[in-house]
Amino acid sequence: MTVKKRLLRFLKRYFIGLAVLYVGVLASGYYLWAKMDAHVLNAQKPSFAISNHLGGRDKITDFEGKYVLVDFWFAGCKPCIKEMQYFPQLLDKYGDELVIMSISVDPPELFDHVLNSPDRPFDFIETNRDNWRFYRDSKLTESYAKAYEVSAYPTYLLYDPSGELVAIPMSGVLAVESKLGGIFDLGLSLQLFKDILVKLPMVLVPYTMLVLLILGIQLIIFLIRKYIFNSSTTLVSTTKS
Repeated sequence: MTVKKRLLRFLKRYFIGLAVLYVGVLASGYYLWAKMDAHVLNAQKPSFAISNHLGGRDKITDFEGKYVLVDFWFAGCKPCIKEMQYFPQLLDKYGDELVIMSISVDPPELFDHVLNSPDRPFDFIETNRDNWRFYRDSKLTESYAKAYEVSAYPTYLLYDPSGELVAIPMSGVLAVESKLGGIFDLGLSLQLFKDILVKLPMVLVPYTMLVLLILGIQLIIFLIRKYIFNSSTTLVSTTKS
């Protein structure tokens, strides 16, 4: 086989391998962020109600017939806040199909400041939506965080309209869009993860270096076989003659 043919075969395998790598990365990322358990939790649904910011009391079963996204967060959690910024758009997108229960573990003063202060730090939080409820969890009595054994933030749980827990994802936005819209309706998720998607081509660097190393080794072996071994064989044949 000539060097040209070997190079063409190499380039074909390179691009096929690259396509497989990208599909694998995207598929595993989708599974991890939308469906896979992010933390080890006690997934037993609490039967008690907790107080919401509107003065009422709710439990998850009150919202059966809708998808319910349970969101554990606190004000100093940057990943929590980054994702919460997309909750108003998520609720606009799915309307009455979705309820979000945002359960904060902040102290009472900070919780009240975040929701009600004129100079509140997060202007995207909308306390006038009936389908976005806020709760403060003391992690003592009537605690959902304690009931679910939450130890990392953010933590999300997604229940379907029948009340079945269908996902404990790393991204609540991605899980909701996946369940209610499907994999071809992930507009908000793409916005949320645009920083990660922009960096995805960086996998080209180590992949290309590895492939070039393999190509170099194969080329050296090919040249050794073609010139050194052939020369030795020719020399031996000439000597015998």
